[in-house]
Amino acid sequence: MSPSVRLFFLLYWLRTFVFACIFLKGRCRIVDRRERRMKMLTEQRRNEVFAMLSRDGTVSVNALAKQFGVTMQTIRKDIAYWEEQGILRKTHGGAVISSEDLVRHIKMRISENMEEKQALARKSLAFLPDKGVVYLDCGSTVSCLARPLLARSGLVIVTSSIIVANTLADSENTVYLTGGMLRGDTLGTVGMWTDSALMSIRIDVAVLGSSGFRDFEGPAVDAFADAEVKRAVMRRSRFNLLLADKSKFDRSSLVAFCGWKDIDVFMTNAGADGELAGAIGKCTKLVFV
Repeated sequence: MSPSVRLFFLLYWLRTFVFACIFLKGRCRIVDRRERRMKMLTEQRRNEVFAMLSRDGTVSVNALAKQFGVTMQTIRKDIAYWEEQGILRKTHGGAVISSEDLVRHIKMRISENMEEKQALARKSLAFLPDKGVVYLDCGSTVSCLARPLLARSGLVIVTSSIIVANTLADSENTVYLTGGMLRGDTLGTVGMWTDSALMSIRIDVAVLGSSGFRDFEGPAVDAFADAEVKRAVMRRSRFNLLLADKSKFDRSSLVAFCGWKDIDVFMTNAGADGELAGAIGKCTKLVFV
């Protein structure tokens, strides 16, 4: 075989190898997108199941399967997921939830990583003005900021969190609770009324939370309605401060509400995932506590 023929076959197989690599990479990306989409649909459905339980107190497996267009076995897995969280009880053909279950679920979320959350809350006080309008998000980490603010006065505090509003009700600050639909799992308000109220004001500092952001290009939450509230807040805020303890680096969520570049300061705990923290630090100011 002549050198020119050998060169021809070498280039031919090299080109074939390159095209095969490109094809396989594309297939992997498609599979990854499909898996991520399926995960998002599962989380969205489970959140909606929980919202229905919070509103009605009971759900039927058969009715949920028809509503979401999935099998009854899929709905049973969704109910089993929430049962493992300790916030509902399975019944024959469905599930029930009580106010005691909701209270226990919320207290459990707040108590997770309490020391880390309280440390973030104390440190974040330095970013709040002496006078002005401050928005406090719903969520277990941001709610830890309410108690230290009992020692402050003269602030106008706007919040979508019943927990925050209740804590600050007797403070020497002016407290406004946004209207809207109440979510039982977060005790925060969402919906058109909430967004409308937020769009009518101007906010000096918004303190926001996140459910987790693994595999996202920004902070994320577990419900589209929560994401819309946060977006409305950020459109009216001069300064956006994100508080998230280090456990959120290892958790994924349903939908991102902004990109990292939209956050002015991201405050988290020392010891957070170094690689991910490094990537985030290229887009926003990262403060470790």
